[in-house]
Amino acid sequence: MTESTAPPPAHGHDPHTGGSGAQSSASAVKETRLTNLKTNTAYLALGNKAATKPSSVATRSVLTTFRYVFRYMIRRMFRVAKYAAIGGAIAFVGTGVLGALGTGIAWFAAPSMGMGIGMGISWAIVKFTWRHRPERFRGGWWSEMAERAFEGRDPNKDEEADSEAADAAVQQKMENKRLRQDVWARAETV
Repeated sequence: MTESTAPPPAHGHDPHTGGSGAQSSASAVKETRLTNLKTNTAYLALGNKAATKPSSVATRSVLTTFRYVFRYMIRRMFRVAKYAAIGGAIAFVGTGVLGALGTGIAWFAAPSMGMGIGMGISWAIVKFTWRHRPERFRGGWWSEMAERAFEGRDPNKDEEADSEAADAAVQQKMENKRLRQDVWARAETV
C-alpha cells in the first residue's frame, strides 16, 4: 500500500545475501512488504503518534478514515451493550419483583373468584353503612327538600330563603376574614 523509502536492489550479485540477483530482489520485496505492513499497522493503531508513518498521503488518509470508522463502531457497540445490560438488569429485577408480588396480587385483581370476593366485601360494607348510618346518607338537604315538597311550600320562597342564608354565610366569612387581617380590630374585640 505504501511506497518504499529504501532504494531498489541492484541487479546482479548482492553482497549481503551472497546469492544471485533474483533471490536478493525477492527477499527485498518481502522485506519491503513486511516493513510496509508493520508501518501501516502501527499507523492504524496509533495514528499520528506512530514512530513511522506511511509515505503516501493516500495511504495515510485511507488508514485514518478506517481508524475513525472502526473506533466509532466500537464505541457504538459498547454503548448499545451498556444499554442492553442495564435493560436486562432492570428486566431481571422487575420480573423477580413482579413474580414475587404478582402471584399474591394477581388472583385478587384478575376477573375471577378473587374479584367476586372483593366485590362482595365492597357491597357488604356499603349496605351495612347505609342501614346503620341513615342520617349520614339519607338525611341532610335531601330530606329537607322532601319535607318541603310534602308540606306544599312554595319553591320560589324556599329558594329565596336558601339564597339569603347563603348570602348571610358568605357575609359572615368575609367579616371573619376582615377581622383576621385587621390587627387593631382583633385587639378591640378581645
